Amino acid sequence: MIITISGHAGAGKTTVAKKLAKRLGYEFISLGKLWRGIAEACGLTLQELFRIAEKDSFYDKLIDDFQKRLAVGKDNLVVDSRLGWYFIPKSFKVFLTCSREVQGLRLFKRLETLTKKEAVVKASKRDSVDAKRYKEVYNIDIENPKNYDLIINTENLLPGEVVEKIVHELEKKKLL
Repeated sequence: MIITISGHAGAGKTTVAKKLAKRLGYEFISLGKLWRGIAEACGLTLQELFRIAEKDSFYDKLIDDFQKRLAVGKDNLVVDSRLGWYFIPKSFKVFLTCSREVQGLRLFKRLETLTKKEAVVKASKRDSVDAKRYKEVYNIDIENPKNYDLIINTENLLPGEVVEKIVHELEKKKLL
């Protein structure tokens, strides 16, 4: 079983994916962490790397190839990746969402260098830039609910509650 966790910036992807992996005893893989590692190795900030990726598909292809290889010969994984559902089609696909205001508040708490208003704008811009890039590069709509097995609005839920919703759905579908 491979479970992919996708969703909006600030919706709780990484936190939920880590907790879910621990709960199930699965390996946790974060593509966000991979992106940050590449940025650091190149002497760039993550935002600088994303701006380069908007114009040059080299880094996207590097990450894409990594994700495709995850599905070969691996099992019992929880993958935190916006495009994991696309590159690992046989996974159980979860999409996490919440309002722009909650996204901004969560981002504000994490980065502390932004005002709340700036954080809301930043989260919204990141989602729209990524959605546009995914449409142009892969011809996919990351917002299309048909891409996912389960969609959860995390706005009024604690991460543990989101994990329990996922586990419940997996048990209901007899996947665990």
